[in-house]
Amino acid sequence: GDQGQAPRLRAALMSRPTMDMAARGLRKLGIDICEVVREPMADGAIAVREIAIGAARLIAGAGGDIAACRPSLAAIVADGKQPTGLRLQALDTLATFAPTAARPVVLAAMEDKDPAVRGAALLASVRKGAGRPEMYRLAPLLHDKTVEVRGAASAGMVRAGGDMALEQLYLLGRETDPRPGTWVAAELAQMSTAASAEFLGKMARKSNPGVQAAAARALAARKDAPARSEWDAVKADARLPSDVRSAVAAVDSHASSVAAAPEPKPGAEPLRQLLKDNHDKEAASWIVERLASLEPGDAIEALQAWLTRPPAAAPTASPTTAPTAPVPSAESAPGTRAAEPSATAANAP
Repeated sequence: GDQGQAPRLRAALMSRPTMDMAARGLRKLGIDICEVVREPMADGAIAVREIAIGAARLIAGAGGDIAACRPSLAAIVADGKQPTGLRLQALDTLATFAPTAARPVVLAAMEDKDPAVRGAALLASVRKGAGRPEMYRLAPLLHDKTVEVRGAASAGMVRAGGDMALEQLYLLGRETDPRPGTWVAAELAQMSTAASAEFLGKMARKSNPGVQAAAARALAARKDAPARSEWDAVKADARLPSDVRSAVAAVDSHASSVAAAPEPKPGAEPLRQLLKDNHDKEAASWIVERLASLEPGDAIEALQAWLTRPPAAAPTASPTTAPTAPVPSAESAPGTRAAEPSATAANAP
């Protein structure tokens, strides 16, 4: 709630190591991240623009509003002089976090001179589960002269039609570039049908190492029984090239470590619950015992929760009919804690 730290947080937002913490701090202060990154996103160097887009994605992923970022992102997508990677990052940010508002930008990008931008826009234009009408729209583009558009059309067929699209992907086997297969594998990773798992298993045995590794990652990411069965078969296939087997082993090791990872620590949440229930004594003990073991951000939140806890309720006298001595005023009553600012007031600008 310290507005005096806003300038430091604004500067920290434009550095990759501190971007996450700075973004969370600015949000707590009620500062619009897009207002902070608007100028760097429009006029900064390429690396600065990448950080600015990353900050916008970070806030959008946390449920924040990036409406003020949309004009700058759209301008980057439309600017053919910008690096392709930067344009794709801006396009993906709009399509992922503001799909309705991004529709005009996506449609315009489908006519772009850069085939990579055209392909990304084509895939972004596909509605998941749209069915045969969308598949009919994409079918001619499976024969496009640019691999980016062919790959986007293939992945879009899967996104629109699911299992219905698999028989239409016969041209995928002729591709020597791994990108179409990689994009199709990413779409199949989100399915759970037996047919899609079988298709991934076949892709994992093709002679294109990039596609084989992508198919293996897709199978490993799925939890359905058909995919687990195909994944076990791929791991046991001795015919896979050595580099693909190394990739499969790395994916399997990562999947095992994720499965065995401990539950995330609750941070300062137990303390907040104790304070909410007015258990100040227990909360104080919690801080003494656990503060040193918390992550820096959680430790700061814990101290803030303690310092901004609501005041304890003043004791009330029991009713009695017998004459009693005069009750001292609240100002002079011993043991009465002075009122402290509420959490809302403490966080107010």
